Amino acid sequence: MSNGDTGNEKQRQSDSPSWKRIAADFVKAYANSHGPQNKFASAENKAANWTAAATVLIAIFTAATIGVGIAQWSVLRNTLVEANRAWIGTVLANYEAPNKQGEPIKFVVYVSNSGREPALDVLTFSAIVPVVGTFINTDKFNAYVSARDICKGVHPIKNRGVIFHSDSSGESFTAEVGPKNILTYRQITEGGWAVMLRECIAYNTFGHEHRTAFCYYYIPGKTDPKRLLKCTFGQFAD
Repeated sequence: MSNGDTGNEKQRQSDSPSWKRIAADFVKAYANSHGPQNKFASAENKAANWTAAATVLIAIFTAATIGVGIAQWSVLRNTLVEANRAWIGTVLANYEAPNKQGEPIKFVVYVSNSGREPALDVLTFSAIVPVVGTFINTDKFNAYVSARDICKGVHPIKNRGVIFHSDSSGESFTAEVGPKNILTYRQITEGGWAVMLRECIAYNTFGHEHRTAFCYYYIPGKTDPKRLLKCTFGQFAD
C-alpha cells in the first residue's frame, strides 16, 4: 500500500463516527451552553448549542437502537436456523449373524432426519468392537467409551449423500466385519463375545458441519437382535 493510500485510509477512519466522538461532541455542546464563556451569550447562541446537543443525543439513541435491532435479528436468525436445520438421530439398530461360516457379521442402523432441511454431504464412520458381555455398561466400559471420540477427524464429503426429512426411519446404514478381520470375527462367531457398535454420522446443513454419534451393543442370548440396546454413554449430537 502506498503512502497516499495509507493517508486516505487514516482519513476515512478519522471521518467515520465512533462512540467516543459522539460522546465528546455531546459533552462539548453541553459545556458550551452552560460554561462561563457563555454567561453573556445571546439566547440565539444558547438555542443553537442545545439544538446541537439534541442532535448528538438523537444520534446516540439511533445508534443504540440499531445495535439492539442487529442483536435481536441475530437471535431470531439463530432461532430460525435451529428450528429448520437438519437433525439426524437413530431410530433402531439390528444385528445380523452370518448364516454360514465366511459370511460377514452385519449391523443395520436406521436413522431419521427430524429437521426440515435435508442433511447434505453425509458421511458415516463405524467401529465394531468385540466385548466381554459382563463388561458392558460397567464403570470401566463407560470410561472406555467416553474417552474415545468416534467422530474425531470425521467430516462431511461434498455430494457424498443426502438424508431428507422423515418422521420415521428414512435411511439405513450397514456396518459389517468379515472373516478377513480374523480375530474380531472369531471372537464374535466362535467365542460368544458381545459386540459393540459405535458410529458417527457427519453432515452439512445451512452451511455448517454437524455430527451425530451413537453406541449400540449386542449380547448373544440376552439381547433381541432386531432391537439392540444403546450404551449408557457414547450418544451425542450437535
